[in-house]
Amino acid sequence: MMDTQPSVFDRARDAIANRGREIIEAEFSANGSKWIGAEYWTTNPTRLDSKIGSFSINESGACSDFADGDCPRDVIGLINRRLGKPDTDTAGAEYIADKYGSGHVSTAPAPKPKKQAAPKKTIHTPPPGSVPMFDSPPDLLTEFVPGFMVARWNTPKGKEIRPRMF
Repeated sequence: MMDTQPSVFDRARDAIANRGREIIEAEFSANGSKWIGAEYWTTNPTRLDSKIGSFSINESGACSDFADGDCPRDVIGLINRRLGKPDTDTAGAEYIADKYGSGHVSTAPAPKPKKQAAPKKTIHTPPPGSVPMFDSPPDLLTEFVPGFMVARWNTPKGKEIRPRMF
C-alpha cells in the first residue's frame, strides 16, 4: 500500500481547523478587532478599510464583506489576495501550512458544516420619479423596498448612512 502525502490545501485546512482563531488573529488583526461569538470583526485586508464593522471572518475561516460582498471563500483565499494571487492559488495554502501546520493531516473527523448564510437581498430598482432627492448622489444604494431605502456616502470622516422613507 502506497502512503500518499496530503496536499498543501489539506495541510492548510487542517491547520485552520485546529488553530483557526490563532491564525485569524495573527494574520488579520487590526486596531480594535474583536471576537463576537464565532465571528472575528476586523478591517478587510483586501481593500482600503479604515473602520471595523463591515467585514468579519468566522472561526472556520469563511469571511463576509457587508460593504461590497467581494470576499474569497476562506482564509486561504484572503492570504492569496494579500499576496496578489488568485483565490485558488497554492501560495496562500503553502503560507498557512508552512507557518501554522504540523506537516500532517489530522485524523479527527471533519467539523460539521455550518448553517448556510441567508442569500443576499436583491436590490430593487426604484421606479422613475419615486426616489427622494439627495443633496448629492449616494455612492451606494444598499437596499430598496417600496417606500424605504438605505443610501451610503463615503466621506473623509468615514461612511455616512442615511435611511429614507418616502
